[in-house]
Amino acid sequence: MDKIKEWILKNKKEIIIFFSGAFAFLLIAGTFLTLHTMKEKEQEKRDVEIKKIESKKKVEEEKKQNQEETKKTEGNERRETSQPNTQENPTTPIVTPKTEEDVVAYFSTQEAYAEAGENDVSAREQLKSGVRTIYQFLFQGGTIHGKTFHELSSSAKLKVLKIALSIDQKIDSYFPNYKDKIKEGASNLKSKVIVTYLETTNKICTNHEDICNQAREDFKTMKNSFKISFSLISGLVKEGGAALKEWYLSTK
Repeated sequence: MDKIKEWILKNKKEIIIFFSGAFAFLLIAGTFLTLHTMKEKEQEKRDVEIKKIESKKKVEEEKKQNQEETKKTEGNERRETSQPNTQENPTTPIVTPKTEEDVVAYFSTQEAYAEAGENDVSAREQLKSGVRTIYQFLFQGGTIHGKTFHELSSSAKLKVLKIALSIDQKIDSYFPNYKDKIKEGASNLKSKVIVTYLETTNKICTNHEDICNQAREDFKTMKNSFKISFSLISGLVKEGGAALKEWYLSTK
């Protein structure tokens, strides 16, 4: 300990110079870092101000451009209005009449709503309205796009009936117990569609062999896809008659 004290006293000047230098270095370094940090913050503030000015300038330019375009459009409209109409019979808008393909597309849209899922509130409401429309269209003389079911061609009738069965199945799969809420038509939609399909194909098969053969093949697939059992058909025979039962058995 005495030796240390002796060494400190002997080198007191050098020790003071060393610590003074270290302190000065730390002070200078701290000052430099502080100035550098302040400079960076000032630069950031300047960058923010520049961006604000540029953004404001851009908004003003867009506003000015929109005003010029509006004035130009209004000027064109005034010129068009001021020009005399030289046509004795002005051209009226052409309204394209709806086709049976539009009717088929309506059924496909409702099928998509049925696939949307139980949690899609909008789809549920659309489907609720759509099933009523479909039921009225198929069985109560209702119209879709200005057309009734009986006005459709044979092939179009079969298309919408197949989609109607698909809608019924999807309601059971994706909207459990939802038929109780839909009420009109939903509870017996499947059975009535099957009877109508059998009636339609039975008539088609007397005149259109090509459509008849395709209808038979489609129905074979539908029996599996839509779970149309013989017991269900047996119950429907009361409504459709022996001819429908015979047609069903011919599709095995």
